[in-house]
Amino acid sequence: MRAGSIVLFLGLAALGGAAWWLTRASEAPAAGGGRPPFVLPASLAEVVRGELRPASTLAGEVRSLRRALLSFERAGTIATIDKVEGERVAAGDVLAELDGRETQLALAGAEAEAVLAQSELKKLEAGSRQEELDRLEAEVEARTAERDRARLEWQRVQALLESGVSTRAEYDRLDAALRASEAMLAVSRHRLAEATAGTRVEDLAVARAKVALAEARVAQARHESNRTRLVAPFAGALVRRLRAPGDRVAAGDGVWDLVDTAAREVVVDLPAAIALQVARDGCRVVEPKSGASASVTTVILAEAADAATRNVRAWLRLSTDADARLAPGVAVDATLPWRPLADAWLVPDDAVRRTEQGTVLVAAIPVPQAAEVTPNGPPPAPFKSLFVPVKVLGSDGGQTAVESLGAPIEAGLKVVVVGVEMAFPDAPLLPRMPSSGAGAPARPAAGAKP
Repeated sequence: MRAGSIVLFLGLAALGGAAWWLTRASEAPAAGGGRPPFVLPASLAEVVRGELRPASTLAGEVRSLRRALLSFERAGTIATIDKVEGERVAAGDVLAELDGRETQLALAGAEAEAVLAQSELKKLEAGSRQEELDRLEAEVEARTAERDRARLEWQRVQALLESGVSTRAEYDRLDAALRASEAMLAVSRHRLAEATAGTRVEDLAVARAKVALAEARVAQARHESNRTRLVAPFAGALVRRLRAPGDRVAAGDGVWDLVDTAAREVVVDLPAAIALQVARDGCRVVEPKSGASASVTTVILAEAADAATRNVRAWLRLSTDADARLAPGVAVDATLPWRPLADAWLVPDDAVRRTEQGTVLVAAIPVPQAAEVTPNGPPPAPFKSLFVPVKVLGSDGGQTAVESLGAPIEAGLKVVVVGVEMAFPDAPLLPRMPSSGAGAPARPAAGAKP
């Protein structure tokens, strides 16, 4: 009941106020000879020439130039993991090992075969020993003596056979014995000749091939043994462990996530218009929460914009001594200076009005004063508004550089700063006195000229 009474009271008060305003409005023409004309109070500023150094601050992400998901090259069961998460490692450090008993046995067998092949080759390269040569020479002498004795018996039996004392059977037996002794002597002489000449070239070639094959098998077995060890390919920090001892893994299954925290970059996506203006020097990145910052050594821009977003990707390389808090994965703000806008038309930021038809400045054009002024009426407005379409080139420090797309901009042109959103074409403008508070025209930038 109380709330309803309050609403009723406020409604009656509003109705009474409206009736009083209509009564005063109807009395005004009678008192002053006519309703006062409409004017738009406005604060003005002058367009100046000067140099502007804009900069864009965009969100980015710190990434590592080198990051690897490490895995074994072969399947197996993890036997040991020698490191812990967060630990820094050097290139070549062993991070984990598979059960390598099978590969170790294969390596030992291959190494034994290689030793045997090398021994056989050395034996062939060395040739026969002197003791063997002496034995073969003695054998030749013995075979020669046996042949001489068999020949003498054969000659004796041959003479007896001619005289009819010996039989033909005895002759044939001694003849066979002579031929056998001559054959045995030939064999002994051949063996001595082979031993004296050394190993055949063909036999040496076969032996050397066996050695090469055995060494290749050793290399293969050693490679398979090395594949049971997971080593760090570069220095960095182990940020994540994906497996534990005893896990069965296949070739390519991730075990460690290794990040090079020294080589870092910030990835930023730039609108195409900004990418054309980036100066590529003087860039800095800041982590908003901690305040950690770092300078940028190199800016690399993609040569083509993304087809979906029309943005251009930029990679900002950080210095090697950058704050450690700027770790990969941290979100940062990247400030990228533009190339200086020299000799540009500068206006306060508040003078730029964005409409559905585009961006405009509301210029204040002087109005010629009439010779006769109504004695009791208000003075006529000294300016009227003119909409000038412009293109924004950049902003910095409360000032905006613009380029006219319509009427030419001249030095000394006044533009509306306060009241710009309420202006309309040819609206009468009544300038306000400038003050030091909010809404006062912005000061020209350093180096600006009228």
